[in-house]
Formats: sequence, structure tokens, C-alpha cells
Amino acid sequence: MKNALKNIKILLVLLVLAGTVYVSGIPQNLISKAAENISSSQKDFSTIVPVDTGKPVYSFSVSGSAYFAGDKSLIRLILVDTQGNEYLIYETYSLLTDRYSFALSNSCEETCVLDAVIPQHVRIEGYDASFDIKKFSYATSVQEIRSRIGALSISDRSLAIKREKDAGKIQKLNENIKKAGLKWTAGETSVSTMTYAQKKKLFSNPDGKPLERLPNLQGFEFYTGGVFEIGRPPSSPTPTITPTPINTAFPLSWDWRNRHGQNWMTPVKDQETYPTCWAFGTIGAFEAFINLWYNQHLDVDLSEQSLINCQNDPRVYDNQCIEGDACILQNIGAVDEICVPYVGDQGICESGCANYQDKVWKNYDHRTYITESWAQYSQRRIPINKSTGDEKIKEGLIQHGPMKIDGVISAHSMVLAGYKTDTVDQRPIFMVKNSWGGNWGQAGYANIKVDPALYDIVTGITATYYVPPVINQTNIIATQCVDNDNDGYCNWGISEIKPNTCPSKCKPVKDCNDSDPSLGEFNIYYECMPIANSHMVCNKGQCVKIKGQGYNECRNSGDCGRIAP
Repeated sequence: MKNALKNIKILLVLLVLAGTVYVSGIPQNLISKAAENISSSQKDFSTIVPVDTGKPVYSFSVSGSAYFAGDKSLIRLILVDTQGNEYLIYETYSLLTDRYSFALSNSCEETCVLDAVIPQHVRIEGYDASFDIKKFSYATSVQEIRSRIGALSISDRSLAIKREKDAGKIQKLNENIKKAGLKWTAGETSVSTMTYAQKKKLFSNPDGKPLERLPNLQGFEFYTGGVFEIGRPPSSPTPTITPTPINTAFPLSWDWRNRHGQNWMTPVKDQETYPTCWAFGTIGAFEAFINLWYNQHLDVDLSEQSLINCQNDPRVYDNQCIEGDACILQNIGAVDEICVPYVGDQGICESGCANYQDKVWKNYDHRTYITESWAQYSQRRIPINKSTGDEKIKEGLIQHGPMKIDGVISAHSMVLAGYKTDTVDQRPIFMVKNSWGGNWGQAGYANIKVDPALYDIVTGITATYYVPPVINQTNIIATQCVDNDNDGYCNWGISEIKPNTCPSKCKPVKDCNDSDPSLGEFNIYYECMPIANSHMVCNKGQCVKIKGQGYNECRNSGDCGRIAP
């Protein structure tokens, strides 16, 4: 029987020992001289194997064996063509396999079916792993893979293969998630259906430029719900069911999607396949900050594109501002989406609608929680460490509203909307708003639990909040002061100062929950304090003894007075 597949037989051994990558037994015509010995202080490695097929290929696969040395191990092979396009040959990581060593035989993912691609090289990426390539196999005509394509076009068959591969990954992820005692669910999402090249574009370096490598996501692209744990290895034992003592100075939960009975966040957006998460994180937090500062649902739809267009403007760093993303908003500002619609690619700064400057919104200032070793560079940076990180972030979130958070997922920005507390180990679970559309996660949101050991210089987790007031060029907007639950305590948003818009009946301290007449002011730990039982309020036309039954019709709390306890 004639074998239609050609083989490139090579022996490539990559061993990661003590942070060093070794490459041996490689014919010179198949790998560049620079890749023969690669040393790194990290467990990450990346090496290139040149491939010369002499003609276009329609399929490309790999055979070999791999070994994982840890719980966050990763192996990834990418085919790069002469035009610089990238195709995933194979990828696996700890949650996708039950074994630490395994073999591959003619394995392929996005390269099972190709449309006349001319290979240039294969890039081999890994973390805490080793890989032994036995051979590459490829087909040089459509006829050689006709049985694989069938009646479908090459593009349609490629999509069908990806769906099949993804379905297998989802099943395996959920099996291993259950075995490991993890608490999230994998499924098809708007990101899992993307190609490798498209996924890579979702992430960016601090300068806003695309990454050279897709981060080790450990399945985050498949997240559809539950608590995604970062830092606890898949093989670690399930946490004890015995609760640990509570050790926090703040409420056990806080969610700006449900404060005072309202959702103060603006809708989830989609960055599409552009490395612009930084702009969506910056704008998403600021839109919610505007709502909370004015204590009303302005729900301004600001333009991420207006930040993208101005990211290289020299004014960004005026006034000794060094936090690039927030500095664009502070020194140049953002306009509404209608003025500058989203396109993803960088355009001309401050170009768009005719009355651009009249539509500009700015923040007055900002602060960033960051590791101590970086804090020296700016007074705007507030140091955090492993012991204080969670508490500082909680405090900033409660006092100042949703925050832009970076580094929880490598090279990715999101909006921190709230937190809750794990009932077993008392660790905080961060509630984040992502920019991958509503068909990812829980309607665009995720619950993420971070190991405290990750608050260090390596991961660079940071959280940025805005300092009032909001600066708007044309509209004069007054902060609303309301008493929606008629308990005499008023809500005026996140300002610490009672505004002059408050009715005279409002007490001097802010209402901790303006949707519950039984709760009055905050204590020093931002916990709601119950109103004394003798306090009668007018709620929905009835005098109500707090935690009691309603009686007597009323128009305001003054009609109810007080009774003996």
C-alpha cells in the first residue's frame, strides 16, 4: 500500500533541568545553530526547528514523546510558514493529561488540514517539560488528504476538526477538574473557538504590543463558570473541609453589580482579536467609576479606541505620570464610542467626530497597588506584598469602586468588580469583568482565586483605581444624594464628603445599603450596622419597626416617630 505521507525524521531532545534547556542530536540542515544550546534562568523554553519541504504542504503532524516535570507543565508546537502565519500543531498542559510522560503519533490540531502552506520552521515552546521529536509528517497535495477532507472545503474541514479536538479537550478538562477537586467548569466559549494565532492577539506586553508567545492559560479560554484557581496545582490535594479562621478586616463579600440594590457596572464588551485588553480594562473601570461618582446610571459608553489611538502621544507622561494606560485617560482623556468607534488597530490621536474636545472625559488622578520593589518609581504606586495584597485590593475596591487589574492572568487586563470569600480556606475570590464578550465565562465575568504567593515581582499583579473628581468638558452633572429605602440614611456614591445636593433629612453619615431600611451606616471595616430596633421608618407607605411588621400609613419617616424597644 502506497504511503502518501512524507516524513522528516529527526531526533530532537529538549531537557529542562535546573532551568536549562539542552538540544542534542539535531542535523544541521533542520535546526539553526543558535538553537543548539539554549540556557535560561527560567523554566520556560522556546526553540526553533527549520523545516524545508521544498513545496507547499496540505497537512503537517508530529510524532514523539513528552515528559512533564511539574503541575504547570506545558508543551506546544507551532508551525510557522514563510509569510509568518502560525498554526498550532499540538498543545497539552497539566490539566489536559493524566500522565507525566506520554507519546504522540502523527498528532495534529490546526495543521491536520492546510491550504498550500509553505513551512519555514516549527517553534517548540514549553514550561517545566521535555520533548523528544521523532518525526514530522506532511502531505504535498490535496489528493493525498482527500479522504480526510471528504466533500468539505479545506477551510470547512479545518473548522470541523477543531470542533472535534476542542470537544475532546473540554471532556478531558472536566474529568481532570473533578479529579483534582477544582471548582470550575470547561466548555465552548468565544475564545476557545479561536485559532492559536487569534488567541495570541488577545494578550499584550506592557507597551501594548502583541506577545511573541501565547501565555500558559491552563484552560482559561474554556472557562464557563465556577472558581478558576491560579496557583493551586492540579495534583495538589483538595482543600480540607474544615474551615480556617476568618482573617480579614473587611466584609466577606462585595460586588459592585449588587450594591444599594443596583448594578453599577457597564455592559461587557469584546476586544475581538486585538491586543487591546489594557484599553478595555482601563475604560471598563472608569465607566463604573463615573456611575459611582455621580451616584446615577449615566452608563457612558466610552471609546477604547480613543485610548488606543493616543497610546504613543508624548502627553501621556505629563505631570510625572508613569502608569501608561491610566495616564492616557488622565492627560488626554477618552470620548464616547460614537465619536471614535472601535476598530482595534491604532489610528490618529484625537481624531474622530467634529466636536471631539467637547466630548472628552478624564480622571483627575489614579493610584496603583503594586509590589514593594516597584513602588519606589512613583508616589502613585502603593506597595503590597503577600500578607497585605488581598486586604489592600479589597480596601481600594470598596472605597474607590471597580479597579483595573493586571497580571492575574498573564499579560491580560480585566476589571475587578468585587470579591467573595471561600468558605473553606477564607481566601478571597475575585469577581472580574473580562473583555471577551458575553459568550465567555459567566456572561463575560469570571470568579478567580489567586494564591497569595503570586503577589510578587514575577507575576506583577497590579490593581489601579481612580481618584476623583471626574473631569468632563461640557456637561455639569450633580452627584445625586438619595434615600431610596427611607431610613433617613442617604447614599451619595463613593465620595467621602456629603454633597450639598442631599436633602435636609439626610443624616451626616452615608447609608451602607440604600436598599435595606434595617441597615444604617458603615463601621470602620465597611460592615453595615443595623439601625436600633426602636427606630421606625416609612417604607413603601407603611411605618415599619426594623425587622418587624409594618403598620400605619405614612408619607415619610417623620410620620412614624420612635417607640420603646
